[in-house]
Formats: sequence, C-alpha cells, structure tokens
Amino acid sequence: MNSLATMKQLMIKKRWQFLLSTLIAYVSLTPLNAENSATQMLALKSAKKWAVTDTRDKVRASSDETNRLISQALRPSDNLPPPPMRETSIKTEAASDAKVWMVIEAGQHALLSSQVSSSVQTINKRMGQAISAGEELVSLDPTLFAAREQKAYSELQVALALQQKIERLYSDRAASDVELAEVQAKTAGAEADYIIANEQLQQCFICSPFSGRVMRVFVEEHAFVDRGTPIIEVLNDEWLEGSLFVPFSALKYLYIGKKIPTHLTQDEHPIVATISEIDSGVDPASATVRIRVRIDNTDRSIRPGQMAEIPVSALVASYQGAIGND
Repeated sequence: MNSLATMKQLMIKKRWQFLLSTLIAYVSLTPLNAENSATQMLALKSAKKWAVTDTRDKVRASSDETNRLISQALRPSDNLPPPPMRETSIKTEAASDAKVWMVIEAGQHALLSSQVSSSVQTINKRMGQAISAGEELVSLDPTLFAAREQKAYSELQVALALQQKIERLYSDRAASDVELAEVQAKTAGAEADYIIANEQLQQCFICSPFSGRVMRVFVEEHAFVDRGTPIIEVLNDEWLEGSLFVPFSALKYLYIGKKIPTHLTQDEHPIVATISEIDSGVDPASATVRIRVRIDNTDRSIRPGQMAEIPVSALVASYQGAIGND
C-alpha cells in the first residue's frame, strides 16, 4: 500500500511539472517589448509560484487521503468478531518451573584405616560386596601382637598372685602399708599393659561398623601398612541423604518430616525424600536455605553419587503418594 501511495504522488508531481514547463515555454516565445516585458515577467513569476504551491497542496492532499485509506484498511470492522484472546495462565511462585538439584550421599560412610603397623594377611570383602555389622573385612598379621598379649597376660597373673600374698600378710600384720600399696600399683600397671596388648591384637582384625557395602579397598594382601594407612572404605546404602538449597520464599511450606516426590536425573527413577534438617540461616548471596533430606533405599535401587532434581512446585505442594493434598 505504501508503494501505491508513492506512485500516485509521482504521477501528480509529473503532471504539474508538465503544465508548468508548457506555461514557461509559452511566455518565453511571446515577443518582448517595453510595454509588455514587465507584465510577462510578473506573469511568469506568478505561474511558477502558483504551480509550486498547487503541487505541494496536491501532494499533501494525496498523502492525507492515502493515510486515511491505510487507517481505514487497518481498522477492524465493527461487524467482525473480536480476535481471540490468547489464553494465559497465572503462575504463582508455588507453580514455578524452577528446579533444584542435589547429590545423593550414603546415610553412613566410613574410611577404615590401620591402627597398627603390620602386613595384610587376608582381604575378605571386595568392592561392591555386601557386608554386615561386625563382619571381618581385612585381617593383618597378628603374630607379634598375639605374643605381646600373651606376655602381658602372664605378667598380670603374676602380679595378681603377688598381690594376694601381700594382702594375706597385711591382714596378719606381717606386711606394711607401703608394701601393700606397692604391690597394688604393680598389679594395676600389669592390668593396663594387658588391656593395651589385647586391644592392639583386636586391631589386627578390621571389622565393619555397620551393614552396607564395600566402596573400595586400598591395599592388597601381603602388603605392609603403617599405622594410619587407609585400608577399606565402606558405606551404608540402606538409607541415603542429600543436601539442597531452596529459595527462601519456599521456606514457609517446609517442615521436618515433610515428604517430597522427586526423581533421579539420570533415569527418571521416582523417589520420595523426607526432610530431616532445615538450616537456621539464610545464604545472603543467593537468598536460599540449606535443607537435608533422607531417602529410604532398602531395595538398594539407588546408588550414592547419583543426582536428583526437585521442582520448586514439589517443595511447596503437599504429598499423598504424589503431588496432591494431604
């Protein structure tokens, strides 16, 4: 439509230019003399001024008419139905599509190290194998520590026998208070030596502190290890934990014991997390609050280290087998 208006303006302009050129040629061909020269020049100037003014008025009028036609074409007719309104949904903060993520961790985790210096005798459990509480995982060579324990036990027996003898003499007034105190001190020292020797012997056998699985083994059989050397890493994956940072605005919907439906990021496996802890502070940089959740994993279908994503809508919603009302 803009191209049509431009063409109309050019046609009007060319028409008036032709009329103006014709008038100028006519005036120029008329013989000049003293009587009519001034009259011809005045007529020529008037013709030019009239032609320019009239052309400008015509162009302006044509432009106004074109604008009117454009406005009329763009104006919706009263007989036409109004255009359909696009449906919009009002999304509250509770229905936001924002998500938070968490890394799932084992409920219990332990890195067991050697408490004595000895060589590795046997490794009873390997990576990934299930373990029970109190089960022996790795044993170190106990020969030296068993000998020390036996020696300490013998010395304790001698000390106890000597103490009994001095106590009988003391009751018959044949031993002094100093002799009695001295023998009692020796017996206490022998008893302490035996406890230490027995504890070191027990430390040669590394047992699991809880049920779960072996995560990794750091040593091999027959290798010598010093005190403090990592031996085996175990975890309890019957229940899992996770930490996540939620918006402060969602805090009013959260409480200890609330169940939150979610799923694993890798395979969409559905899980239910229960809030176990809520931080008392707020991170000023991100305006978020840290919470910890607990996840039941008795079927061991979830592995520690996997990630889960939780929509903010799931945080603020109630739970009854799925997102719904209590």
